[in-house]
Amino acid sequence: MQRIQKIDTKDLNRWLQKAVLRQAPASRSRFPKLKYATQTGNDPPEITIHGRNTDSLHFSYRRYLENSLRDEFGFGGTAVSVIFSESK
Repeated sequence: MQRIQKIDTKDLNRWLQKAVLRQAPASRSRFPKLKYATQTGNDPPEITIHGRNTDSLHFSYRRYLENSLRDEFGFGGTAVSVIFSESK
C-alpha cells in the first residue's frame, strides 16, 4: 500500500524544510536553494523538488533527501523517484 500512498503538498514541504535545516545543501560552485516539493506520481511514488541550482547538488545530498523521505513517510522497500526541477 506504500506504493499508492498520496502525500499532501504541505506535508512534503514541511519534510523538505526539516531536511534542509538538518543538513543544508552545499556546492563548491553555486549554492543550491530548494524551494518546495510536490508529489507528481504514485505507484511508484514520484516526488519533484523545485529549486534553484539543483543541477549542482552532490549525489550524496540527493541520496540523503531520498533516505530522509523514506524514513518520514514509510517508503521502506518501495521504489521512490526523486526528481529535481529547476525553477526560474
